Amino acid sequence: MTRATEKSAHIDFFPTLAELAGASLRPEVQAQIEGRSLLALLTAENTSRPERMLVTHLGRWEYNQATAAKHRQCAIRNSRFKLVNNSELCDLESDPAESRNVIERHPDVVTILRTAYDKWWQEILPCLENETVLGPPVNSFKAAYWQQFGGEPDDALRRRMEPSRKLPSRNAP
Repeated sequence: MTRATEKSAHIDFFPTLAELAGASLRPEVQAQIEGRSLLALLTAENTSRPERMLVTHLGRWEYNQATAAKHRQCAIRNSRFKLVNNSELCDLESDPAESRNVIERHPDVVTILRTAYDKWWQEILPCLENETVLGPPVNSFKAAYWQQFGGEPDDALRRRMEPSRKLPSRNAP
């Protein structure tokens, strides 16, 4: 794969910066890194690298609704194709604007991407440590906005920010 077609993501910044700095990462740190260094791509004309899948998921859902959100606001891509919300396949090579759904033309690719996505999903489910954590009563970004530009929360947002609110029971329907 040449430098022009290499896919990268935010997860590649840390390993790239660590390699640039000459840092030796402890094995327990290295085990947590999903990205890979892009230094070879920045310094070499042609560099062959193994195929990779990149998964994105907005990761926002109502309490205890992770399963229902599995295929919502997500995508998985390889070097050529991108499967969006498990229902739309884009050929990034022939359609970089992602304007045509070609899912019917590439069932083999869909199977590969769905299998990889399902594997990723099973790996991340145990990592939902914050699923039962109640956020702060006031979003700090909103508070800073109101302080800078004026305004304040409406009644609905005030109810959501009520400090005495509790998360629903996990057994609730």
